[in-house]
Amino acid sequence: MPQLNFTDIGDLQDYRYSVATVVSVDNATDTCVLSTGETALIFYHCLPESELRDNGAIVGGAKGFRAGQGVVVLKKFDGSKIYVIGHTNGITRCEEDDVGEWYIFYRDGATLKVARCSYLAEVLIQIENKPYTDLATTNTTDPVTMHLKKFRHVVNGTLQDLYFVATSLYITPNPYPGWVAFAAANPAFPLVTNNSDSKITMTTELMTDLNAMNAYVNDNFTYASDPAGNDYWHLMTPGQTGDCEDFALTKAMYLLGLGYPASAIHIECAQIDGSDRGHAWCVVQTTQGDYALDLGCDDAVLNSTLKPTPTTKYTGRRRQIGSKWAFISPYGWMSGSGNVTAPGGTAWYILDPLLNIFYNINTYVWAYPFAQVTTIEGDGLSSPSINFSEDNTEIHVAEDGTIKTYKLNENSLDLVSSSSYTSRGFVGRNGLIVEPVGLFGRQDYAAYGGANNNVFVSLWNGKYYLCKITPERCGSFKALYGCEVISLDGYYDYRYRYVTGSFVSEQDICALTGGGFIDGTGLEIQGG
Repeated sequence: MPQLNFTDIGDLQDYRYSVATVVSVDNATDTCVLSTGETALIFYHCLPESELRDNGAIVGGAKGFRAGQGVVVLKKFDGSKIYVIGHTNGITRCEEDDVGEWYIFYRDGATLKVARCSYLAEVLIQIENKPYTDLATTNTTDPVTMHLKKFRHVVNGTLQDLYFVATSLYITPNPYPGWVAFAAANPAFPLVTNNSDSKITMTTELMTDLNAMNAYVNDNFTYASDPAGNDYWHLMTPGQTGDCEDFALTKAMYLLGLGYPASAIHIECAQIDGSDRGHAWCVVQTTQGDYALDLGCDDAVLNSTLKPTPTTKYTGRRRQIGSKWAFISPYGWMSGSGNVTAPGGTAWYILDPLLNIFYNINTYVWAYPFAQVTTIEGDGLSSPSINFSEDNTEIHVAEDGTIKTYKLNENSLDLVSSSSYTSRGFVGRNGLIVEPVGLFGRQDYAAYGGANNNVFVSLWNGKYYLCKITPERCGSFKALYGCEVISLDGYYDYRYRYVTGSFVSEQDICALTGGGFIDGTGLEIQGG
């Protein structure tokens, strides 16, 4: 890997750092013109094994930059060397010529569509459309709800980034019923029990084993499709028949028999683009890339090159790791999702971006997170909430009177504990409900016999509206009227808001039975 090497501390101190904006990029020389008018060499690794150009730039580094981006510049004081070494807004994915593609969702009239896009000559080009029916979504008229929160969590002793996602899209964690049935029938099979991910050191012996075993299974077993509606996954014995996933499982079984680890052997599934048919194959992860052991070829091939035909490709790729399925393609999870049809519904997940796996916390919560603090005595609890412990080891979820505490281990979201609660408010970093301080807002609920006949204080047009106030309720009050959820770095905090004041007979407020106004200058807003 090319490196910038300095001869001594004096040489290092002869450089200075600055920022600039990219005006244009030259992919042929891996250089760029900056907003300062200078031309800089791009010293940026888009690939781990990069090469150095004769001009001092890194081959392919220009694929990591586009016009208009802010960049970090390393420049020698005399101007003899100028390098672009990074981005001002963090790491940006390099755009490859033929694989720099992603998917966007958009509305076209009454139809929800997907477009596969690519940066070509720094322009967003639409190259494919799919109708919403291809996404298996049940609701195309309501907008998708999405709440995303990044937090830090210790996974197997290592602190890493995770995300809390609350969305109206239900993301099916496992879209393959055949795998679910296979795992239930073969609970001790190593691919089912394995929760790790690793790579095998590439050797001549490994490639010989992969090619020989792949050819043996392809030549000694007979392909036969499952009957419609019967997705049966099984390990084949000599003389048996099976379809693509059965060939993949059998190849995995033979590799395990040769002593190779289950953590580096997985099943990958995908859709054949432009077709309603799917396909499965065995993938072996090595230090020199992932290799596909496919039914259509006796030799192991690089997984990234595997195609159904020379002119088509696989979409919606997912790779099995234990009982979970990681997303390989940008919209792989859309093959098994649906947008909730009832207002306010969200499904909650923990997303591990390292393995690209969504872990479902609860199927559907009929409220957005932190939607409201319940203020009426006897009228239930506040809406569901989530928080993350101060030591970054636990995830607390409060819903319907139960606080569940989770911990994410490698490929496994485990329930640590569960406890009940009756307090109103949202869950804090200590796993307990953070209660509002003082009285609740809609006071005297029980005394006036129902949700439509209680004391109510609200702000309207600069004044506080007082409803259902009677003489015996004269005096001071403290009414909770709202709560701010403050999204700090890695966790949530809450600021409860109150209205304080008094109902006084001199202003005839206490004589009102239907409602009345009091000037806001006579009341005070306080933080809880």
